[in-house]
Amino acid sequence: MGFILLLGALVSTAVLVELDVLRLLQSSGNLWQFLGQLLTVPDWAYIPKLLLKMLETIEMGIVSTAIALLLSLPLGVLAARNTSPHPVLYHCIRNLLNLMRALPELVWALVFVSAVGLGPLPGVMALIFVTTGFLGKFLAESIEVVDANGIM
Repeated sequence: MGFILLLGALVSTAVLVELDVLRLLQSSGNLWQFLGQLLTVPDWAYIPKLLLKMLETIEMGIVSTAIALLLSLPLGVLAARNTSPHPVLYHCIRNLLNLMRALPELVWALVFVSAVGLGPLPGVMALIFVTTGFLGKFLAESIEVVDANGIM
């Protein structure tokens, strides 16, 4: 029964998007030609540019992690129940960390691209947000586990 429902959903979707199977099969020759050239004729002049972009990606990860670590230290202390100065502040910081972790990096990147434009900066900002959320929560939970008598 489930297979029939799935098949019906696929057929109705194909009709809705006006899928032309004959046209798809006729143009598959161009696809194979493109893939053949893509995989057999490398463009070696592109390698230095590619390596620079790879280095930029690694730098983005290092910078965003370092900044997130600096931001998560005070947030983690304030998000721990036993070190937060006020329960309202505890809940606000805890919810902020949850929000930072809840949305994936790609969603934050889209938000920051619309705010600051294209380039590595929105990616770094997105990584900072998500990493700060995770590190802050890890730190807060680690602080809450510590017994107050064990510190003194």
